[in-house]
Amino acid sequence: MYCNVLTKEKVEFIESYDGSGIEKMKGLHVFQTKDKRNKNYAKRKFWLSVCGQDEFDVTEDELCNTYYRNNVEGTTQWDMPKEVNLLGLCPALEVRNPLLLLFLTPIRGYFNPHLPSSPLYCPFICVLTICL
Repeated sequence: MYCNVLTKEKVEFIESYDGSGIEKMKGLHVFQTKDKRNKNYAKRKFWLSVCGQDEFDVTEDELCNTYYRNNVEGTTQWDMPKEVNLLGLCPALEVRNPLLLLFLTPIRGYFNPHLPSSPLYCPFICVLTICL
């Protein structure tokens, strides 16, 4: 038994699903305003993700200026949306292996010289545990 999470349609075999419930949900096919009371915004965002589309697309105009298009609302803006700017939310990695510290400390300054001076703070780098 298969169930469509948006329409709650159930079919026994996935091959027999015809998508009629998706067609009937008009809110999935039109732009939605971002409002706390608008549940269709979240549904359209989810549906676009199922279809392989992001909430925001980074686009360039004819003069190669970058702007951001919201695929759920249909709006555009020049400034990076807070939903896209995740740089400050990246977790830091604490490194205690002295050999890795020798390697990572110069890299930290290369990526962002304004990071704290502690050599234990190395964001954006995934390190596997190495047994010596």
